[in-house]
Amino acid sequence: MSNVKFYALCCKSIPATKRHIRYVPKEDLVIVFNTRDSEYLVEAEAWCQEENIEYYITESDGTASTGKNCFLDIFKQSSNDYAVLIDGDDFITPHGVWTYKQIAEMSNPPDAIALVNQYGIFKERGYSHYLTHKATHSDPLFGVKDILNPDTILGAGNRCFKMTPSWWTSSLAGKNIPKTTETEVALSAVHCRWANHVYRYIDTWETHLRLTWFSKAAANLSYFDTSLKVGEDTYKYLEFKDAHVNGSLSLVHYDDRYPTYVYDTRIDGVVQAVLDEGADGTIGWLAWLTALTDKYDELESAGRMHETSIPMLEVPWPEEYRPDTAGLVNYPGANYIRY
Repeated sequence: MSNVKFYALCCKSIPATKRHIRYVPKEDLVIVFNTRDSEYLVEAEAWCQEENIEYYITESDGTASTGKNCFLDIFKQSSNDYAVLIDGDDFITPHGVWTYKQIAEMSNPPDAIALVNQYGIFKERGYSHYLTHKATHSDPLFGVKDILNPDTILGAGNRCFKMTPSWWTSSLAGKNIPKTTETEVALSAVHCRWANHVYRYIDTWETHLRLTWFSKAAANLSYFDTSLKVGEDTYKYLEFKDAHVNGSLSLVHYDDRYPTYVYDTRIDGVVQAVLDEGADGTIGWLAWLTALTDKYDELESAGRMHETSIPMLEVPWPEEYRPDTAGLVNYPGANYIRY
């Protein structure tokens, strides 16, 4: 029987790091530290030792790609058959642990899994506080003493990468970004190119399908592209899709209507850091989106972008099974998933 371990790639938040054992059994968890924060690392390593959790310390250059490549190396050298990759500030639900263990027990597990209907928590949505003097604060960090503890920051759950039909219509036509400055004109052009690639080759609803599951074959296919500050995981998805079409890798989609994986943005990550490089976020956005879209262009020119539909993976539930989604999504839920 195949085995699977859950690899959490951690870099800065002690509360988020400790949260992983809230849902993942210690014996199934591997912590991969890839950080430049020495104070965090000292405390986090001591915690792993105290809790008897398997962990690795890897060299960081501050990029997400390097951290994920360290994960690949550690997984490839392990005796584990499959790995579930968790960004350190995100988390797996109890239903996720159950689901991925069920997949590992299948007669022929896939090499890679990408999620559709992905669930996330956004701090930008859902927090409005009114003081006694009637001043309105929409800052989600208002009154928060520890900005690295997601449990203290309010937010709202949503299908985080699912866009409305009107958003897609506007984006595909290059009308989503204002054109009042030279930077905005450039951003609008590259955003249009990017959106058309996504709509044609990734999904007609969601802008990003998260890769959670890796086999040894998937891990050995290629490394994450270190030239990309943002979007390295989406680019990896397209590489996996190309390998799937060519018959060298089995890629499937899994409907995460009842979340197995939660994308938690209450702690700022790489995307926010890149956006902060410009005064209003536009310059940083233009830089990373241009780099990513240029890579998409290269893949397309090489004939490695495909409109092929990816099969959906079905994980049978026992009749009595009820998914534990950490209280985020009720079961049974409505048939319609809002975007």
